[in-house]
Amino acid sequence: MRRAGPLIAAAAALALGGCASLTEKQCESGDWTALGRKDGERGLEASELERHREACAAHGVTPDAAHYRAGREQGLATFCTPRGGYIAGRRGDVYREVCPAASAGKFHEAFRHGREVSAVLRDLKELRRILDELQTAAITGDYVPEDRTQMRFRADELNQRVRMKEWDVERLDRKYARQYGAPELDWIELR
Repeated sequence: MRRAGPLIAAAAALALGGCASLTEKQCESGDWTALGRKDGERGLEASELERHREACAAHGVTPDAAHYRAGREQGLATFCTPRGGYIAGRRGDVYREVCPAASAGKFHEAFRHGREVSAVLRDLKELRRILDELQTAAITGDYVPEDRTQMRFRADELNQRVRMKEWDVERLDRKYARQYGAPELDWIELR
C-alpha cells in the first residue's frame, strides 16, 4: 500500500487537472459515432462531448456532434439494460442517471446487485492485502518464535476468511450474472 500512495496522488492530480479525454490520433480519426457508442456503453453523460471538444481543439479538430450523439444513444441502449446495470455496478462504476425512465427501474435493481458484488470483491481484496502483509512480516520480521506462531495462526484464520469471501463473491456473481444475462467474473477479476 505504501507504493500505491504516490500513484493514487498522481492519478488524482491528472483527473483534477482535466487531462485530455482523447489523443491527437483519436481526434483525427473522426469516428465520432463509434466514440459516442463507447461513451454511451460506459454510461457517460452527454457532457463528455464537451471534454472531447476541448481535447480535440488543441489539435485543430472539431467533433461531429450529431454523429457522436447518435452513437452515444446506441451505446446507452446497451448500457441501460439490466445486464449493463449489473456489469457497471459490479465494476464499481458510478451511475450518472443517464438512462430513460422506461428502463431505469430494472437498471437500478441490477446496478444495486452489481454494487453488492463489488463490495464483496473490495472486502476480499482488503483481506488478501492484510494476509500478504502478515505473511511478509512473519517471514522477514525479527520476531521471537512465539510471535511467529501467533502470526501463523492469524494467517490461517485470514486464509479461511479469504476462502469464505471467495465463495461468497462467486456464489453472488453466479446468481446475478445468470439473472441479468451477464458474463460471470473470471479468475483474473476475482484476484
